[in-house]
Amino acid sequence: MESETQRQNGRRDGKDFVLALVVVILSVSVAVSGWIIISALDKLDSDPFEEERQYDVTGMMVLDGTDIPCIGSITSHYSSESEAYRVFTYHVFYGDGSTVRETRFSLMFDSEKNPVEDMYVHQGSEDGYEVWSGSDRGVDSTYYLNKDRIVERIVFDVSGDHLEATIRK
Repeated sequence: MESETQRQNGRRDGKDFVLALVVVILSVSVAVSGWIIISALDKLDSDPFEEERQYDVTGMMVLDGTDIPCIGSITSHYSSESEAYRVFTYHVFYGDGSTVRETRFSLMFDSEKNPVEDMYVHQGSEDGYEVWSGSDRGVDSTYYLNKDRIVERIVFDVSGDHLEATIRK
């Protein structure tokens, strides 16, 4: 037979377990809520200009003296050199299926989000874009910037290859 003390201890153990379970669930809920709030605040505080982007590449590459159609992609990487300069480095991969080529080039902006005039030439406006051109690491590029100063399109030449990149939506 079960004594009165054993029954009371059994009920108490059950209550302790339920209380411990509630405390664990509340702790996890508070931690998850905090993470969600911090993530949302980070997104509100971020500058779309600084986001890394993906571009699709099409064009012609020279292979054994012949122009061959090619496709590829670019990933941009943002870095802030200082408060005065912002740099995007474009990592390019393209090819025809059997030959793959890789190159990198950069675009440097001033603190006002304009390409640095000592390095790039403003070509004017075209179809709602501000057009800038320049060279970096042997790549001659023309950049098409939207009203938010985000590069939407790049036309570039490297080692005889003529390519165009458009931002992936």
